[in-house]
Amino acid sequence: MNRFTPVRQQIRAAQVRFGRVPESVRGYHVGYHRRLELRLPALLLPPGGDPDIDGRLETFGAYKAAARLDADMLYFDLCELGGEDGGWRPELGPVAVRMVADGIRDITFTDKILAVRLPPLRSMLFDDAVVHVIDKVGELVDAFILTDIEAADEVREISNVVRNAQRVAGRKNPIALEVEIGTPRSVLAMEAIAAIDDVSALVFDPMGLTRCLGCPLEDNTWIWDWHAVRGQVPVIAAAHGKEAVDAAPLSVAPRDGDDADLAAALEVVRGEADAAVRHGFAAKRVIDPLHVPVVSAAFTPMREEALDSLGRAVGYARSAASQIAGGRDFVNAYAALRQVRVALLARVLSDDDIARTGFALPELQRRVRAKAQGERTL
Repeated sequence: MNRFTPVRQQIRAAQVRFGRVPESVRGYHVGYHRRLELRLPALLLPPGGDPDIDGRLETFGAYKAAARLDADMLYFDLCELGGEDGGWRPELGPVAVRMVADGIRDITFTDKILAVRLPPLRSMLFDDAVVHVIDKVGELVDAFILTDIEAADEVREISNVVRNAQRVAGRKNPIALEVEIGTPRSVLAMEAIAAIDDVSALVFDPMGLTRCLGCPLEDNTWIWDWHAVRGQVPVIAAAHGKEAVDAAPLSVAPRDGDDADLAAALEVVRGEADAAVRHGFAAKRVIDPLHVPVVSAAFTPMREEALDSLGRAVGYARSAASQIAGGRDFVNAYAALRQVRVALLARVLSDDDIARTGFALPELQRRVRAKAQGERTL
């Protein structure tokens, strides 16, 4: 026996042990893909208006307008009424919850991803929001967005609450959790939060953080002011096979003024969206509907890029199986698959493009995941 045989055996064992993708990455598959998440206020109420009559008319008008936009994902915000600076009237909370459930049930949103931004767990409205939404329209909801999170255990408890409510309501569809990183403690707990199975994404929330710290948030500099925290979000999310969502632009496109004013405002948004793509975010929040096409375009791959991604995923899936699997090649293939899904969503790629590879998309995804686990795929 060569004197290096024990060392070589140790290396082989380490390759098998560490060569595969960790369970927390390879076992999770984000069930939806989006380039942006458009916020919809849960309830819009004209001054002095009746919540059930005037509120329903105005709110449903906004919901229907959003359904016609080319936005991949809509989220109904139960944490704010009206604009970002609007106040919260506690007595209107139950009305807002009913409005969201009625809107999801009664309005046709076609193939859009639908999410609900829940009130904080500490809010008295949290109970009604979770139970009512799951009971009335739980099968139509793709995700819940969690706010004011302080610890990973809080997310786990909410996950258990959601699953139990689904069981009682007879709902079996998966509901993912997107967790806002908007408190100092949530920054410290990011890695533990990302490791939770039901968490699909981390959402960077600079407005929440600045409220906690009492510091200003500037329209044109917030990305750079917060780069030390913001830059961690996509890295930690990716380490656990999850996605990162960037904050919405703070500026609002001008409704009055000339075309130059609007063009300048949209250019700022375009720069933010391009930066989010470069920094590894999978999507970006949007508050202003006029920002939708700009942000959507930034996250839409060119056809050549999409075809290259498809080729990388197919090449990985067809490579020979081995005990040593995963690693950087899998991460590359996983990212490529996501770009393929987004390209299909944006109609940059077609089903025919996928078929020409000899794979159906579900089979291609299965083979990539199996290869990462060292399983035989042929």
